[in-house]
Amino acid sequence: MEDATVDYLMDNTIGKWDAEMLKGVLIPAEYTCKSGYKFLKDLVENLGDGNQSEEDKNFWKGIWPMEIPNKYKNLLWRACRNSLPTKQNLVRQTIIQSPSCDRCSLQAEDTAEDTLHALWSCTSLNEVWVGDRWNFCSRIRFADFKELCNWVLENGKPLELFAIQVWSIWNQRNKLRLNQPCCLTKELQKMAEDTWNEIRRHNLKLNRFSSSPTHQILWTAPAPDSYKINYAGALSTTDNKSGIGIVVRDYHGEVIASLIQQLDQAYQPVEVEAMAASKAVEFGSELGLQRAIIEGDSAVVVKSLTSKEFGLTPYAQLLNDVSLFSGSYSQLTYSHVKRDGNKVAHSLARLALTIQSFTVWMEDVSSCTLPFVQADLAAL
Repeated sequence: MEDATVDYLMDNTIGKWDAEMLKGVLIPAEYTCKSGYKFLKDLVENLGDGNQSEEDKNFWKGIWPMEIPNKYKNLLWRACRNSLPTKQNLVRQTIIQSPSCDRCSLQAEDTAEDTLHALWSCTSLNEVWVGDRWNFCSRIRFADFKELCNWVLENGKPLELFAIQVWSIWNQRNKLRLNQPCCLTKELQKMAEDTWNEIRRHNLKLNRFSSSPTHQILWTAPAPDSYKINYAGALSTTDNKSGIGIVVRDYHGEVIASLIQQLDQAYQPVEVEAMAASKAVEFGSELGLQRAIIEGDSAVVVKSLTSKEFGLTPYAQLLNDVSLFSGSYSQLTYSHVKRDGNKVAHSLARLALTIQSFTVWMEDVSSCTLPFVQADLAAL
């Protein structure tokens, strides 16, 4: 368990908890979001990595602002977290038996394909990482891909080009494994350079013709001893359904947990927001949070929660349910933010309209919501 992360408690094929794994670590106590989160928190603290270092924070802040499409940033983020389905990771999850790199096996070598090997150190990639920019490839050894990425950032190498080149390598690798048409390895560097130059020309054109900047509403982080729980609702009158999305984040902007839930009819907008607010308070209580800010973009709901005057409105009973869970907090406040500052929760709420099952992510969000998390992190 020394390398265990939340991923090991999830069945990645269906995006839900792995029941057998949970039984192994949580029995005899009954599993709840709170017990799952506590287990993971204790695990991290026991490994001596309970707090994110200043170096880590600066590193991620160097990743998110890159002016390149999200697919490149997402892949770099996944590679740094060692969450790519490399052969070594697939062996660890008992999906395949051999971790040997397919590229190296063609040269009669027997090297395990981890993230660093698949994207950087494989000898078959020498013709990709050539030139003055990457001449350190053969001189410096890195412990893992994140250390490599951090070195690129700290030494002034073009991180955006690096990310595009990494994406090109991974994309070609997957196409080769699936026997799909793809370019030659020796062509990858030029293709990445051409893509980078095209993106820079496009960005320059946008900056040149953009209108004067306007005040942008941004998500703000809570105090160091608190958490912020953002909630949102969405509805589809065509499909007669509603959805709610909730995300819990700490003062670093890091995701603690998130959830989506589909509702079986299209409620009034204020009713959906009230349900989402109630669920947000409940979710934070299940996680065992003591100090939290509940934040949404419905001024009506936030005003009612703050004043505790629900009246005879159709959503009064929904907000009354908040009192069932608010007592578990030592401090609970409510905050209103405009929709631009609540994009992560709204992305989750829209996703809930398409997924029938109730879904929880620990220390993560859905892949389609990740760009909004990254944007919030970059703005902190």
